[in-house]
Amino acid sequence: MKYAHAVALSIDINRIRSIIIEEMIRESPKGLLYHQRIIDKNSYLSEIQQKYPILSNSFNIYYLSGGKKIEPHIDSDRFVALNIPIRGVKGTATIFYSSPSYLETHNKSYIYDAINGDLKEEFRFCLDTPTLLNTKHIHSVDNPNNKARIVMSWNIIPGYSYEDAVEWFNACQDATQQNNL
Repeated sequence: MKYAHAVALSIDINRIRSIIIEEMIRESPKGLLYHQRIIDKNSYLSEIQQKYPILSNSFNIYYLSGGKKIEPHIDSDRFVALNIPIRGVKGTATIFYSSPSYLETHNKSYIYDAINGDLKEEFRFCLDTPTLLNTKHIHSVDNPNNKARIVMSWNIIPGYSYEDAVEWFNACQDATQQNNL
């Protein structure tokens, strides 16, 4: 799939949920934006990064209030991310669009470049399992629920494309399956 790829990880999702909820009440480290965090303060996240060294030492926490949307955009500073559902994802949608021949951006920021124009929806899914996202394709998020949607978005180390990351995680899964035979 060119937009999203679910990955099977050996992680304790409930422990990650607790960590992210705790992180949400803390201030971001100096020099980072409100949603950005560094893993070095958490031994469990460091352990996961050692197990999956394609993961960088930084992640984002995305909080989307109920009834809100994130406009169509491409991420400004990364090609791929591992998104992990934390809370309130049921009934929400991550939507990918085909790229128009002319791409007009507005509201450029450190976070994303919003996209103007007549976009055609290509793919929609509910983020209910850890999933690699191709963040260089135009995408948006819709939360029609009355509860907030919270997602941990773990950055992949620079130099990896979405296709590279999918291949890397598939190789990890293949190796795990062979070790279990």
